[in-house]
Amino acid sequence: MKNITVIIVLCSAVAANAVTLSGVSAHQRWPWNNFVDVDFTVGGAAADSLFKVDVKASYAGGDRLIDAKTYLEAPVATAGANRVTWDFGADCPGFKADDLRVAVTVTPYDNASASVYMVIDISGGKDATKYPVRYTTTAPVHTPKAEDACKTTQLWLKRIHPTGTWYMGAKAAPADGNNSFSYTLTHDFYIGVFETTQQQWYQLTGNWISDFSNETWRATRPIDTSWPYRLFGTNGWKWPDDKTVSATSVLGKFRARTGLSTANLPTEAQWQYAADGGAKGNSRYLKPDGTVYSLGEIARYSGNAGASADYKTGLVDADSGTACVGSYAPNAYGLYDMLGNVYEDCLDPYVPAAELKNYYVTNNVAFPLVNPEGLPIAVAKALNNNASRITIRGTGYSTSSSNVTLQYRTSAYLAYASDSHPSYRGFRFCVTCE
Repeated sequence: MKNITVIIVLCSAVAANAVTLSGVSAHQRWPWNNFVDVDFTVGGAAADSLFKVDVKASYAGGDRLIDAKTYLEAPVATAGANRVTWDFGADCPGFKADDLRVAVTVTPYDNASASVYMVIDISGGKDATKYPVRYTTTAPVHTPKAEDACKTTQLWLKRIHPTGTWYMGAKAAPADGNNSFSYTLTHDFYIGVFETTQQQWYQLTGNWISDFSNETWRATRPIDTSWPYRLFGTNGWKWPDDKTVSATSVLGKFRARTGLSTANLPTEAQWQYAADGGAKGNSRYLKPDGTVYSLGEIARYSGNAGASADYKTGLVDADSGTACVGSYAPNAYGLYDMLGNVYEDCLDPYVPAAELKNYYVTNNVAFPLVNPEGLPIAVAKALNNNASRITIRGTGYSTSSSNVTLQYRTSAYLAYASDSHPSYRGFRFCVTCE
């Protein structure tokens, strides 16, 4: 691609009337390459406002239009000066023009309508020195049982912008007689659009470890024998007492190859916020029209063939046992399988809901909690019948319908003997914005 001459830059702001865009400019990087830096200033917005950025271009006298789809960093903006860098070469390889006109639009960031995705290329496999990271505002295109790149050689994570107060422990707001309590999250985070699949785990480690091993279907089935030492290394999970990650662990290598220093499992609070997807206290996802999905539309559970599988054979097809990820409807945030299929590991040491709330109340901890990360391991162990276990959420393919809810929480051992592990635990990656 030769030098792009930017003749004019247009701007608009779809937001509150007071929000303005000014100082807009676009320049191809020198020495001439595939990247276009777009600078602008958002005025009249509150300091904590967040905006989704859309960049479009036209050429040939305005007759030809181009939508920016690939960015070097997240296409989001805050009040004040901003820059986004368009990877023009990725979207328009071989493009040549000398009359490119660029337009910028910002809209208030809303999780249900504003989509920003982090895409991690893991196609290089376990021996790669780098896993390239890009950003896009275009959702992944996939077919439920197909081996699409977004579920095999790439990892797609959706940006979540937490707002307001949320609840943990029950679907009802905090009140006397229930175990719920309020919390807030002050950092945006990215969380996997899909549960981590067996093919993705193979790309990261070179190993196939799951029990549902039918080679016809395993690539896009979720990893189902997850527990912390697989990701953190032997004895590596010590959250929240010690957040150090071994450089030689799967997670340590993943951080080094992506440059994402906060990549991890989600905290339970992050998982809960993302899973609820604006469900407003309902036990299941809401449809776009505000009605509630039936359980069979959104989850693989005991009522739709999950319980019929004998995981020890490993050879069941995709209609038994775990489902290929993305086989059911997503929640309002575009996240799949947040209910059913496999339980998902969270970072927090497990404490029963009643004991957890009582601990905070007894110790005069103020509600809402801010960025809760779970209790120290020793405290959690003492409150959990002297057992050290990890929190798992989301339920699994063999879970009965009464427990397949957005609020159900339980625990699991940190590891199992090799011949006795259950095949119902997986995970999805999370990256916190700091």
